[in-house]
Amino acid sequence: MAWLEQNLKQRLTNPCLDFDVKFNITGFSDISFADALEQVCSELKQMGDLYLGLSGGMDSEFICRVLHKHGVKFEPIITLYNNKEESDFAVSLCEELGIEPIVHQISHKKIFESHKKYLVDILNGCGDYAILAILAAEYVSHNGGGTFISGEHFILDGEDIIKNMNYFTHLAEYDFYNYVLFENVKCIDPLLHYPEIPRHMLKCGYENQEYSWNQIRSEIYNIVPREKARARLDYAVETPRKCDPIGFIHFSQSQIKELFQL
Repeated sequence: MAWLEQNLKQRLTNPCLDFDVKFNITGFSDISFADALEQVCSELKQMGDLYLGLSGGMDSEFICRVLHKHGVKFEPIITLYNNKEESDFAVSLCEELGIEPIVHQISHKKIFESHKKYLVDILNGCGDYAILAILAAEYVSHNGGGTFISGEHFILDGEDIIKNMNYFTHLAEYDFYNYVLFENVKCIDPLLHYPEIPRHMLKCGYENQEYSWNQIRSEIYNIVPREKARARLDYAVETPRKCDPIGFIHFSQSQIKELFQL
């Protein structure tokens, strides 16, 4: 993403570095949301082995359907660990679309060891719930590498009414962990790939603040809304971080309006 840079590579050598981003937006084309995603799919078809981190949430379901609609050949990776509700949905989605997923069962020991390795020792990060996405990307890395696709975006989750929130949206460091962890894995987030895509999504929220972000996502994706069901992470021992760098950047309505020319 040339238009959005993040500094997590520097965190690998400076564990106390606050998460930060830089925007390189020179303007916006008039491409539609659907056409922009189709263009992303055209780019993906030119790449090598493609894998999708399929959690079973609304975002990964939407990306899965978009890739399938545009004839992109990919392998979904479903990681199983205390997330039966979403993983069952992911499996049923693959059955519906006629796609054979990679089902990756994760042990408690693996979760604990990976949490310490990646989130504490390497990243000194705050995003515990990113561990399943990290392990999906790790699977890609250990099997020869390739392109790892996920459903990260610039809007929020949740049922809070947008106009009642203390800030409009945020970016979180944990959405970008896989970009810096595995040298043989290229990360693509279709919903962030071109600035026109988050611009469309943010504009929908900006113009409909009497709704929640979950309702906005449902409208954009044309998917029945459902709550995010996070995996239950049972850590036997809490491993303290080296320090506590800031892992979120909050944006006000006025900041987003100016940045994305809403």
